[in-house]
Amino acid sequence: MRLLKLGKTTAILMALGLSTLSLADDKSLLDRAYQDEWKAKSRYEAVLTLFGSMRPFSMLTQAESRHLALLEESYRVKGLIAPRLLKLDQKTYQSAKDACTDSLLAEKANVALYDELLTETSDENLVHVFSILRDASLNRHIPALERCQSGCPMNNNTACPGLGRGPGKGRGQRASGA
Repeated sequence: MRLLKLGKTTAILMALGLSTLSLADDKSLLDRAYQDEWKAKSRYEAVLTLFGSMRPFSMLTQAESRHLALLEESYRVKGLIAPRLLKLDQKTYQSAKDACTDSLLAEKANVALYDELLTETSDENLVHVFSILRDASLNRHIPALERCQSGCPMNNNTACPGLGRGPGKGRGQRASGA
């Protein structure tokens, strides 16, 4: 009889009656999410290199770093190692508006990816993490890129009429009596 040398994580999972197959599936799902977030961060850094610091790309770059950190924590919790990521070829854009359009399409694809990943796992931690990342793309990144695509705001960080959150609705006005 041949004895198998098991890794620590595999041995623990087997002792708990859990399959290493689910761990491999989790790794595959995490890898897909991680690589997509890495592509997004690389895209936004390329835009900043081409056009200088501008919103929403400066903010999106920071957000993608947080997304990668959240996924790295998920790898760590599961005893997995995040893939080594290679530097991607930077795409060039003719204009910032072109970068907004391309990024908007990529963020919509990101939401679709997370919709798919959510159907492929029942792991509570992954469902939670994937939901957070999906919602960030859907509720924050896409609206920011839609504003960017419409030309508002860009480098000067000026507000767009009707898009502010305060009583001035983006016009820099205070509520009457304030």
